[in-house]
Formats: sequence, C-alpha cells, structure tokens
Amino acid sequence: MGGLILAACSGTPTESSTTGHGHGTTATPTTAKESTTTATEAVESKCSFSDLTVSFGSSNGAAGHTYYPLDFLNTGEAACSLYGFPGVSFLNATHTTIGTVTSQESNEQPTTVTLPAGGYVVATLAVTDPGIPPCSGSATASFVRVYPPGSFSASFIPITGVSVCSSPSTASYQDSFVAPVAAANSSNEGPGPYNTCNMLDMEIGQSGAGLGHVGEPILFRNAGTTTCTMYGYPSVIMFVNGEASGVDDTPNGYLGGTSGSTIPTVNLAPGATASALVEGTDNPVGNATSCPTYTSMHVTPPGDSQTVTLVTSLPGCSTIEVHPVVSGSAGTQG
Repeated sequence: MGGLILAACSGTPTESSTTGHGHGTTATPTTAKESTTTATEAVESKCSFSDLTVSFGSSNGAAGHTYYPLDFLNTGEAACSLYGFPGVSFLNATHTTIGTVTSQESNEQPTTVTLPAGGYVVATLAVTDPGIPPCSGSATASFVRVYPPGSFSASFIPITGVSVCSSPSTASYQDSFVAPVAAANSSNEGPGPYNTCNMLDMEIGQSGAGLGHVGEPILFRNAGTTTCTMYGYPSVIMFVNGEASGVDDTPNGYLGGTSGSTIPTVNLAPGATASALVEGTDNPVGNATSCPTYTSMHVTPPGDSQTVTLVTSLPGCSTIEVHPVVSGSAGTQG
C-alpha cells in the first residue's frame, strides 16, 4: 500500500500482505438497506472482506475536485460493522499505481457504522483536478484499488474517464483524499453498479413491441462455475451509420424494466441468465417523417470493463432507454 495507514481495526499493511481479490461473495439480498452509525469504538463483529462488495459510484463535480462515492455493500447473512478510512489508490492497465496513495481526509472523524445484511455504507473519494498546478502531468486510471477499513485484502474495480495527477511538483501535493465510511442517507440512491461475474456471455434476446415502442433485452448468461451477482444499469452506446448516440437510464418503461423504482440485486447461478431491456420508439416526432434505425450497440455490464458489440435493429424516434439488470431473459422484473 506504499505507506498508507488504515484506521482502527488494523495496523499498516504492506504490499506483500495484499491479496488481489475481486468483489465479495454472492449471498446478496434483493434490495439494499440503509445503514446506521454509532459514535463508539470499533467492535469485534467487523465486516469480513468476503462479505463485502465494493463499487465505484457516479461523479459529482465541484471547484477543483471531483467526488465519487465508494459503496460497501454487506452481502453476508448477518449484520457487521466498519470503522475508519478505506485504503484507496488508482492504477493503470498493468496495475501500476498512478501518483500517490490516497490521503485520509483530516477534517472528518471516523465512527463505527453498522451494516445490516444487505445494508451499505459510503466513503466519499475526492480527486483533485490534475490540470491545476502544482500537478505537471496526468494519467487516466483503469482501476481503483480499495481496501475496506481494517482489511488487508483489496477489491480491484474497473473504471473509465478518471484522470489522476501522475507527476506532482511538490511532496505535499494530494492528488486524492478519502473520507471515513459513513452511514447512507437520503442523498444516496443505493450502491454503485457492480458485477461479480467474471465470465459472462452477452447477446440480444427476443425483441418485443407495443404501441410504438420496440424493446430488445440484453442477455447476460453466467458462463462460470460459481454463483455471481449483478446490480445496476449496463453501459450502452448506440450506433447508426458509424455515429454514436447516448441513452437514458430509466428504472422502467412502456415494455419493461423494474416493477418499481428500486433496482434489484440479481444472483446468477451457473448457466442462469439475467437481462436488461433496451427500448426505442418508431413513431416520428413533430415534422419528422422517418427515424434512424440503430444497427449496433456497445454494451458493458454494470460496474465492469468488458465491452462487447451487439447487432441490433432498434428504431430511434426518441432517445433510447436502458433499464436495469433483472432476473430472467425478458428484461422485465417478474
């Protein structure tokens, strides 16, 4: 960890003690629950690394910094607790550290946070804009390595679009800093997208249509030998005539998606299939007499970096909608 000091339950880990685990185990509940906080010392029933799934949330910019939530989801069957700061560093594609190890936010004091089974907590990670001096060089990170508080094991989370200072001009420069874990609150919509499935087969399923809407489910089949977990929206980019187009992430639409606003956690047994519905419309809007038809899409599973190109034939009279991953092959939560 290059000298990073973890708070509370552990001493100072060294790189030789690191084990490169991925996400946690898969005994995951259907929905994420809020956590609670007490101002006590760390307790014995601390969360095991194997019972935690760590995810990297969406950015929130501010002057000079970009903020990201690090979500710790308790996928175990019993309540547990965390206390202190996670250990964080950014890595390139070959797992080499970029810049310096993330500093701890000195203005915030840790408290013990209890996670019920299915509960999650958040640690806010701030990344300094590398374009601001005294940084003299930057690099785009491919992974963020996260040690939960008190753990000598780390999750390696694929990320995109995060630039970090790689050449600070002063020894005191902080390219990033992290707050201690804290209870979720009303501003947290849930854990960030994650995916513990290391082997996924992806394809387009059976399309459906109704009242001007056309839908195609993206199928995710667990080709591995162990049960794994998926949560959130896949990343989708649509293409027509070589031109890329973005999409809207919505919980549900006319043809399917979730049964409400809560995003489900999906456990995939070996050979089982999950799906995410992609919806387009074929009714021209306004003075238009025709609409483009998308011919391909780039798909990345939630919280992952494995991207595939799939052939499609969705009409694009309006912005394409993408719904979260749900169980089954229809793209609709039963």
